Amino acid sequence: MSSFSKRSDPWMEEPWLDYVVFPGGAEISSTDVPDSNTPWSCGRMVWSPHPNAEPTAVAVKALLARRAAWSNVDLITSATKTFEFDSFACSQELVHGVYAQQFFHYFTAIRIPSAADPSASFYLWQRADVGLGTLDLVQFAMDPTQDLVVFLYNGQDEISRLVCRRLSSLQPHPFAAVALLAFPNPWTLCHFAMEIADDIIAIFPQTCRLRLVLYDWRRGNIIHDVHFEPHIASFHFLTPRVFVLASRQDSGSIEIWSLGDDEPIQPVHVATLQLPSIVGGGAAMLRHVDIYSNPFLAYPTAGKPWSKSNERRLCAFCLRYRVGEDNNDWLYDLFVHSRYLLTYAARPGNQLETVAWDSWGPQHSRMLVREIWQMFRDMFRCVLSWFLSSHLVD
Repeated sequence: MSSFSKRSDPWMEEPWLDYVVFPGGAEISSTDVPDSNTPWSCGRMVWSPHPNAEPTAVAVKALLARRAAWSNVDLITSATKTFEFDSFACSQELVHGVYAQQFFHYFTAIRIPSAADPSASFYLWQRADVGLGTLDLVQFAMDPTQDLVVFLYNGQDEISRLVCRRLSSLQPHPFAAVALLAFPNPWTLCHFAMEIADDIIAIFPQTCRLRLVLYDWRRGNIIHDVHFEPHIASFHFLTPRVFVLASRQDSGSIEIWSLGDDEPIQPVHVATLQLPSIVGGGAAMLRHVDIYSNPFLAYPTAGKPWSKSNERRLCAFCLRYRVGEDNNDWLYDLFVHSRYLLTYAARPGNQLETVAWDSWGPQHSRMLVREIWQMFRDMFRCVLSWFLSSHLVD
């Protein structure tokens, strides 16, 4: 099992900063900052040389003040906004600075305010009724960069309905080829996961016979409807044409699939990355695995809060093991950069490649023990907190 290091690490996009460089070459080491947290925890403040740059003493003072502000949650400017939400939401999403939740047939969405745009409207929708007759609203997904929200409804007739609307008005989306897509679904009582990746919507029932429906919402047709074996546990889009599946068969694995560009579209299994078979010093059986990551954004906006490049996303695989004769579950969080997973889809040819854990895991992932479930994430940077320690993965 790989270890986690705070100092320079080739897996990171940039080395961890243990000092900050100021004009003139002056350095502030971690010993100059209260406690062992280094300046990168203050926002990785770096002053570039400039004729009007602040003197080093001023820069140091600003650094220490910012560190103290973080410690005391003492913001330079603050504003308080309140909104009503349902404590037991059926589903919820945080995408591109928009938080939304669905409670039966009611839909609430807020735009999280930021210092960059404090005048932005707060509420998009407050308990808007998005019911569709007697049908049950079971899931939604959204991409604010496309002004798109998708609602999935089920009925007693074993038919599912998919509706694409504008997030800003809840009116039919002008780019949707059809206002309502209906498709047979005999498993209407299942829990559904749903994701949007540009022009493709994926629907993945998770608590019954596993099935993946891929729908091109701009053309109005289902491009693929495939069934998987029961050991497939989770699904996630890396790009509109590449997705990953998490398998709990044997010691578990990460499967990478490519859709390709040929018609008709046929998913191709291009790689299987095996998960460790030995965890905590004993033979491990993977009981369950979930995938957490940011949704793919069709049009991320450079420089805007909450908007970052899709290539910077982390994939978190939350693993639940049963080890040896121990009746207790062991929980781990496995972090992998999405850009590493995409390298397998970019390789020529469609021959399936199976990669043992020792050949990829220690070099390209970080696996941390989870002692209690408490994770705050936007999946570009993830903080996991325990009673006695904390880790940050960037």
